[in-house]
Amino acid sequence: MIQLYVNDYEIETRYLKSFPTSQEKQKLSGSFIASTQDFEIDNTDPTIFDERYAGAFFRGLNWYGVSVVAVEDGATIWKGRLRNIQTDDKKCTLTLETSNYIQDLADCPCVINSTGDTTPAEIIYTILTDSNYANIPVVDIIYSGFQEAIDIQIANSVYVTCIYTIDDGANCLKVIQELCRMCHCTIYTSDNKIYLYQWQAYAGTTGEVLREKHIIDESFKSFYNTDEIVNFCSVAYNNSGTATRATNSDSASIAKFGKRVFLVPDDEETDTSPTAYKILFKSVDAADWCVDTAISRFKDMKKLCTITIGDELKHVKMNGQVDLLIDTYQREPTRLVERKYNREKEEIEIKCEYLNYPQQYYERDTTPPEPVGIAMCQGMPGGKILLKWSQSQESDHLGYLVYFTPSPGSWESEYCRQGISPLQIQTPLMSIDGDCYAMLYGFTAGVTYYFKIVSYDNSYNESEASNTATVTIPPPLNNENMYFTQGDLFSGITLDANNRNSGTMPEGFTLYDESDYDAGTYGVTAIYESHLLYNIAAIRTYGGADTENDIQVQYRIYENGSFGAWSEVTNAVGYTNIVTGGNTVQVRFIFNSPTLTDDDYIYISQVEVA
Repeated sequence: MIQLYVNDYEIETRYLKSFPTSQEKQKLSGSFIASTQDFEIDNTDPTIFDERYAGAFFRGLNWYGVSVVAVEDGATIWKGRLRNIQTDDKKCTLTLETSNYIQDLADCPCVINSTGDTTPAEIIYTILTDSNYANIPVVDIIYSGFQEAIDIQIANSVYVTCIYTIDDGANCLKVIQELCRMCHCTIYTSDNKIYLYQWQAYAGTTGEVLREKHIIDESFKSFYNTDEIVNFCSVAYNNSGTATRATNSDSASIAKFGKRVFLVPDDEETDTSPTAYKILFKSVDAADWCVDTAISRFKDMKKLCTITIGDELKHVKMNGQVDLLIDTYQREPTRLVERKYNREKEEIEIKCEYLNYPQQYYERDTTPPEPVGIAMCQGMPGGKILLKWSQSQESDHLGYLVYFTPSPGSWESEYCRQGISPLQIQTPLMSIDGDCYAMLYGFTAGVTYYFKIVSYDNSYNESEASNTATVTIPPPLNNENMYFTQGDLFSGITLDANNRNSGTMPEGFTLYDESDYDAGTYGVTAIYESHLLYNIAAIRTYGGADTENDIQVQYRIYENGSFGAWSEVTNAVGYTNIVTGGNTVQVRFIFNSPTLTDDDYIYISQVEVA
């Protein structure tokens, strides 16, 4: 529930018709753009709010600039000031148009005298927070971006003098925007907080993945922006008491787009006295950094895209990196520069700037890995699933995404005990035969689940999906019997000579005893009897013992609540194929040699589902 307060007066929720859109923007040039929010109020009875009626709330209220706060479930989701009221008699509504700090900065004169070794980012922070200027509470500013900018500017000796008097008539907003332009910073607001972003060439970082499933109604659009191209720079600096200019240019860009000029200051100031400049770089190093960065950043056109997405990605905020995994893109990096959230439709319209295209700052690996294959998917009593798949052979392999669902087509909403689909597994367990496997928990008996696996490399390129495997979780009937054995059916059953694991000797068998051995009695070293395996047409086993007859295998069919007879004993040395002839079976492994050790093993390497 949303509660709305205007000048500390609560407008009852029943009058709040909609909370349709909030809009946040930033510009590449560093211009500070206000975030806006509209509130639509029911005006069916205009005597309550409409200023045309005596006694109405807005009647006689000096409403411009008053505080507007929205609270949802106890958390503040908007703080701004009222800038306009629109009346619509046809719709019987009043729309309150609000924006945040920007107007305050435009109304505040800037008088400053900074002549020390101070970075532009430090001066911006002072203007925003100092009581002599904008006096914005520090809790409303995210300092980490300022600190990063300060560190980068100090590392490049980017210091400036900044001197404004009251006679200059400059407001805080104008000064901040010029400082941002000079040092290639962007200042913006998001979630009622102020952020500073110091531009840096893309260096291969990864961000939030945006997939086809997130896009609404094929809303993806892309376009190019040539308005902010820069290919000739001239920046003033203090050269031992003389204002001098550092320059740089890019001939290829000039030939393609014509001469596009970047000046600091932004006019043709030719005075050589440093006092003629309100803001001036203090050294040639600072000026060179400015012009070199401007050429690197703006010499080519920018590519942008707009996309409407569902609000499941509402946690992605302004300036966040969004990697496009759509169409032919393999996690193409972009930066979110505009965000318009429609709460009624639960949709977000975003605009993103490509970080590494068409001008390539970083040579990315965009080749997806080869797909892997699911070798086995077996349900077990207690809601467990054993999933086995081929190991990726890519040299830059990083991990796997395991997707599962009871409803094909909806692959990212199902939960198990390890988390929500897809599960990210970077270090899976390895079976004896070199396959990967995972034991998953928390599935529902009687439900059929579908699985597929995607491999990804250390550049987060994703392969095509594996084959789709299905499995039905059996009821909680467990006949597993481990007699002097340990391990599991699919990664390997081995001897456990010192621990019976509460198992029992099956009827018709006796334990091998060298001191009291009767050749007429079937003496064994250990026995394992599996839990029920469901929907099985055939299995393939592999035994790791060296001597024939050392490990053997049997099966029996479970049908109509009872077991059939055990099959003939089959040697399990090497690979052994067993056709069960039934859908539900129990498997028995027999270790029958006194020479066996705990290192000898037997496991099911493949299952053919009926």
